[in-house]
Amino acid sequence: MISSLDGLNYYAEYELFRIANEDNLYRLTNIDGYSGNTGGDAMAWDIQSAWSTKDRDNGKHTDVHGECAVEGHGAYWYSVCGDFNPNGLYNGSGSTSLFWRDIPGSNFNNLKFLEMKIRPARS
Repeated sequence: MISSLDGLNYYAEYELFRIANEDNLYRLTNIDGYSGNTGGDAMAWDIQSAWSTKDRDNGKHTDVHGECAVEGHGAYWYSVCGDFNPNGLYNGSGSTSLFWRDIPGSNFNNLKFLEMKIRPARS
């Protein structure tokens, strides 16, 4: 669930969402079956990315894009620092803000609320 500053609500849902264990850095091993009204799948680039935090950046492209978790003021499966920042700064600017890039009319800093829910696999 995502709410923009202009009061519009958006959602993204995935049929398949798999995360590896701690030994594998909580790598996002599979994500598929996107549906929603966000304008696109901002998480598509993050497959096979390890979880990064400001004090432990496990991003694939730290040499090209800097340390994404530090730049984005958050933690996430950063493969590149650009499409989604669920833990960014409220009312931040640019890539430091809370954003989902593909939301219609998005200019990085348009979100006031974002909630991610992950449920256990169905048997």
